Amino acid sequence: MKTGQAIRNSYFLGFIFSVFNILNLTPQTIDWDNYPAWDDRTVYTKTIVVNQKHPRCSDDNPGTEDAPLRTINAAARIAVAGEKIFIRSGIYREMIQPVNEGTADDKMICYEAAPGDTVIISGSRVLNCKWHKKFVWMDQIRDSTFCYNMSLKVWMTSLPYSLFSDGYNPFLLPNIEDAEYDLMRWAIPVKGNLPYTQLRGLVFQGRKRLIQLNQCGDLAKMPGTFWFDSQRRLLFIHPFNEANPANELIEVTVQSHLLKPARTGMGFIRIKALVFEHCANGFLRGSTGAVNAMGGHHWIFEENVIREINSSGLEFGYRAYELRDPRPENIARTDPDQGYVIVRNNKIHDCGTAGMRSLTVTHGLIEKNHVWNCGWHDAEQYWECAGIKLLRCSYTIVRMNHVHHITGGSGIWLDYGNIFSRVTGNVIHDVLTLQGAIFIEASRKPNLVDQNIIWNIQGNGIYGNNSDHQFYFHNLLGMVSGSPLHITVATDREFEGRKMTADSNMVLNNIFVNCSNPVIQSSRSNKIDNNLYIESANTVRSCFSEMQSKGNDMQGIRLNGNVRFDPLFMQIDFSPEQSLPDIPALSQVRLDYFGLLRNGAMTIAGPFKRLNKSALITLKAE
Repeated sequence: MKTGQAIRNSYFLGFIFSVFNILNLTPQTIDWDNYPAWDDRTVYTKTIVVNQKHPRCSDDNPGTEDAPLRTINAAARIAVAGEKIFIRSGIYREMIQPVNEGTADDKMICYEAAPGDTVIISGSRVLNCKWHKKFVWMDQIRDSTFCYNMSLKVWMTSLPYSLFSDGYNPFLLPNIEDAEYDLMRWAIPVKGNLPYTQLRGLVFQGRKRLIQLNQCGDLAKMPGTFWFDSQRRLLFIHPFNEANPANELIEVTVQSHLLKPARTGMGFIRIKALVFEHCANGFLRGSTGAVNAMGGHHWIFEENVIREINSSGLEFGYRAYELRDPRPENIARTDPDQGYVIVRNNKIHDCGTAGMRSLTVTHGLIEKNHVWNCGWHDAEQYWECAGIKLLRCSYTIVRMNHVHHITGGSGIWLDYGNIFSRVTGNVIHDVLTLQGAIFIEASRKPNLVDQNIIWNIQGNGIYGNNSDHQFYFHNLLGMVSGSPLHITVATDREFEGRKMTADSNMVLNNIFVNCSNPVIQSSRSNKIDNNLYIESANTVRSCFSEMQSKGNDMQGIRLNGNVRFDPLFMQIDFSPEQSLPDIPALSQVRLDYFGLLRNGAMTIAGPFKRLNKSALITLKAE
């Protein structure tokens, strides 16, 4: 049997070998279908039980079913490699702080909800305060200690200092502090503007989030809103349904994180089937995720729910902080472990900036997640917003995710210096963005974007910004207001010692449905060919005609017909007026969206191996 050190040494050798392989890979040698895989192989030797509802629960207990612990953190302090923390139903108003780590894939530490139980990790506290109505001063002597309202609809209370016992008060902090612009210099142009100057604190009535307004006088116009007087520390709300807040469940957020390890770089930890909600985090790109692996390696996040977060929901990646972050824990890392994070089957929604965000991801697997209603702050122009945003990916796969209703951000964004990573089989729809539903930025090594379904996008379908040698194959794009695929040089930055370019990209075997704008490219070195254009009879502007008039996609084909996407039932209704023609197969895409082998020298455009003249296709559910 290997010792823990021997196992870590084997992972180190594997890491060195994988780096060597990445540096020597070419588009001809990489196997896009076989990425290195790992999983939890632990046979857990001990279960530590947490049950806050048990009549005899106590953090002094041993953590058994009959004598459970009261808090999750009490279990975190004693759990060691090979042990599972088993959590019973309840709302746990604490920040989970793992203290110990696992040692290998067969010696992990697991935090898991009991089967069938709902375990909520909440960063809010119930507000049990006296509510007042203060009206406009008329005949009485004015009370200078109060801020007067102009409406009977508005209520007021004071937030007690006891709510903020750890010294973090999000109702006194803007989403981006002045010092944080020094760490995100690309965000300086938005300094002083909304929503970056708004406060981080969130307020909930009956578990429904209230909208923060910027003027107290506007509250009367809109129910379900709040305003905070920072000078007097007074909270004003206009409740939903004109309710009396004294009779309602009112919660306010007080925590900057919901899960954050005790130190950076911890490994072999599994988080399963937990609900994380109500976090008052800021907009800083690094270190602020509500659920945060803090630079950890070999983490597994699966079957969790992350919801109602002020900024980003989930954060992982080798870098735990921004490079210039002055905090003392932001030290140079010497451990060889990095990457190998698995994020699968999670539901992430109602996050203010990003569903998940990362900084340096190696050998990551992000699959079968459902991400929706993110970006409600509409803060796209500080350039950190998306459903899924991964920065500096190496040999990482993002597949079979369902991402939709994203405001002010991309659906999936691979940002800067990505190497041999793949975005495949994702369904992305109803996105409002300046950039693209899928965005590949500043990458010189090949990455493969294939067999994605992209629909109803206000913006570009796929955006290849400052990137060379990218593969855009077998995607289906429809109802895109911008370009279905936009390849361009967008900045004057340098990368790897030379100016950015957008050369030698390949756009092959895609289907474009009723796209009125053509594929845009800033260099004739890109190859655009064998794409299929399906246009209905009432199409006003033909994307296909405009493409060929400029000498592009000369082997492309136009068909009359209709294609509809039903997001409720996750179905695509294909009704072209004739069968899809055969086109040359691509060696990089051997399997179709459903995993069927594309055998032979010929195939058809789009994500599916087979299509009848008319077909109703039900997509994979997350």
